[in-house]
Amino acid sequence: MKKLAFILILLFPYLLAAQDLENIGEAINSRYGEYAPIISPDGQTLYFVREGHPENKGINKGQNIWISQIQEDNTWGEAIHLKSNLNSEKNSAILGVTPDGNTALIFGYYENGIKIKPGFSLSKKGKLGWESPEGMFIEGFDTMNKGKYSSASLAGDGKTLILAFLEKPEQNFDLFISVLKENGRWSRPQSLGSQINTRGGEVTPFIASDSRTLYFASTREDSYGSYDIYVSRRLDSTWQKWSEPINLGAPINNEESNIYFSIPASGETAYISSINPESGNFDIFRIPITASLRPEPVLLVYGKVYNAKTKEEIYASIVYESLTTSQEQGRARSDPNDGSYKITLPKGDNYGIIGQAEGYYSVSEQLDLSNITRYEEIEKNLYLMPIEVGQVFRLNNIFFDSAKSELRPESYGELNRLIAFLKANPQTQIELQGHTDALGEENANQKLSESRAKSCKTYLTSKGISENQVIAKGFGENEPIADNATEAGRQQNRRVDFKILK
Repeated sequence: MKKLAFILILLFPYLLAAQDLENIGEAINSRYGEYAPIISPDGQTLYFVREGHPENKGINKGQNIWISQIQEDNTWGEAIHLKSNLNSEKNSAILGVTPDGNTALIFGYYENGIKIKPGFSLSKKGKLGWESPEGMFIEGFDTMNKGKYSSASLAGDGKTLILAFLEKPEQNFDLFISVLKENGRWSRPQSLGSQINTRGGEVTPFIASDSRTLYFASTREDSYGSYDIYVSRRLDSTWQKWSEPINLGAPINNEESNIYFSIPASGETAYISSINPESGNFDIFRIPITASLRPEPVLLVYGKVYNAKTKEEIYASIVYESLTTSQEQGRARSDPNDGSYKITLPKGDNYGIIGQAEGYYSVSEQLDLSNITRYEEIEKNLYLMPIEVGQVFRLNNIFFDSAKSELRPESYGELNRLIAFLKANPQTQIELQGHTDALGEENANQKLSESRAKSCKTYLTSKGISENQVIAKGFGENEPIADNATEAGRQQNRRVDFKILK
């Protein structure tokens, strides 16, 4: 049985081949060892472990977190020691960061800022930097985990955790899934199944931004002799069915142990740690990845959250949901200092993006990724309107078939948020306002706008909202917000708003 001397933090080096790999430069690679690279989903920030540096914490100057930013010429800037409580006198590491860059998965279970046992923690970025890590309560983990080391990867949705740990002392490490529950705890880890877990060992998972492509290290039968990096794709929503894992091959893999692998949302270039044959030290390298081994395409959405009236940047939660199922798919946070946010959306669905902040009504935007074929980035700022009497709010994700007033199912998520708002504020009265574009006969447009407003009211009252809380009114084509001479403008004019009356 092959024994694992590490999971995340190396306490001694293994010899990895570095031929045909691009050394990312002296700004990061030093005379000290550099391990465990984690690239942010946007490819702009690199987190890694540096061992033995005088700036590291602890008497032995063990392993601490360092970071670097990409430069305009695609080189990496001078690495800096992360001056925060994420670094402790014990070995420290970041296992992953969410697309917004505001939440980090930390190695070890922390309590009151102190690492107290094996496990994992989350740290959120506040106005003054990274906050103290908070231990993640994973049901059953303490009793299931029989080893000293463990590793994990947090999916971009912030709700799915892939773990590697030793469940049975007489066997090897396996991979498991745990999901975030409504009570804030994580579910009992469940094996990823026999396609992933073998008689060999499976360690150091990395779930890509598409939440379907899994990279991991394994000693399965077709490895080169020790741990090799493999890739497999999830085939359904159960997390139990996977494609046959593929060995990534040379130069990433060789006869020695290869366990570190990280790839940004674009999927074009991977980062690994390997021995530098010239210095004999571990350095960090990058290598292009062929298209067949990349994650599936995603859309990286970035922008800022603003107060729509004052244009002030605000701190908010960002929720994205499937408009097909009305199910939440993930959650992010805007930066507390400048209101910026980033999320990654996997291909193949129609999404609603919702900004939420106290004192503001949630604003939503639609993005249809049904036909996306390659990685893309788009900017989409979110403007949240303060909740005030007389204020008008647009219900962006309300859908009707052409010239009809029956609600399409994709509208339910938007209306369910309005229902939650009205139930939380039972004294509030609103006016639903239907609008059309200027195509067609004016009287017909007036009747259509009234019917659509009434359809929305009917849905609200069917879910327990009082008739007295909602008035439905049609405005036809009389209050355009865009130019009816263009299709883009007409689309904006075909809308349902609501106004707070009291």
